[in-house]
Amino acid sequence: MKKSYLQEVIKKRCHRINNHCEKIPGHFAADDIHDLRVDYKKLRAFIRMLQLDRDVSKHLDLPGDLKEIYQAAAPIRDLQLFIPLIKEKLPGLVQYVNEREKELFVSKEELVGAIESVALKKAEHNISRHLPRELHDETIRKFVHKQISGIQIILLAIEDDEHLHSIRKHLKDLIYNIRVFEEEWGIKFPSPAWKSEKTLNETATALGDYNDECIALYYLSDRFLHHLPENEKEMLARLKQRWTREKEIHKQELIERLRKLKLVSDF
Repeated sequence: MKKSYLQEVIKKRCHRINNHCEKIPGHFAADDIHDLRVDYKKLRAFIRMLQLDRDVSKHLDLPGDLKEIYQAAAPIRDLQLFIPLIKEKLPGLVQYVNEREKELFVSKEELVGAIESVALKKAEHNISRHLPRELHDETIRKFVHKQISGIQIILLAIEDDEHLHSIRKHLKDLIYNIRVFEEEWGIKFPSPAWKSEKTLNETATALGDYNDECIALYYLSDRFLHHLPENEKEMLARLKQRWTREKEIHKQELIERLRKLKLVSDF
């Protein structure tokens, strides 16, 4: 795949990120926040693959101001999911919800600052000029091997949530680049190392749902509860116990599911 095709993918990703950045400060729609982060991750996954090419410039990377936008959007996305959930589960909360909504407001201000600091045209130019002359088949194979072997190594001694989150990142990087070939270039991914792409997608989705459970429990940690009125502390503590039990069940189910994935790294 020639450099011009690679540049088109970079251009499209940066254009979409720019569109989100122009829309978000006006209304902070949850879909825009989510799509901004997804488009960043798609761009990051593509660059991670290209960085393995034998002819790539050592300077190929994501600019720091783009990373800052992605990071600033994270707490907004998390709170936009969590606040409606906690209101639904415990409609009697007042102080706790007010505090989370204040956090959300501050996070939105920080994202606006990050957006105002980014120069996306310059970012696109800097990425494009460091691309390899073409994408070699060996680069694709090397990328797939790296992701699959990373998953396999984690599965040898999987224990905690971070292990599951790392596996999800490996899977999503694969999926995002599969879609470049299928959706952007209209060809099949040349180095499949799995029996079912559908199973790959479903597993990544299940891991994403589990990540959302972990985020919800993070907002029920003691640092957010100790100063609350007793009635709110008690309600949240009971909910935390229930969600913790449910999360542990889901964790074991996910581990079993991952061990049944038909992935091959030795090709």
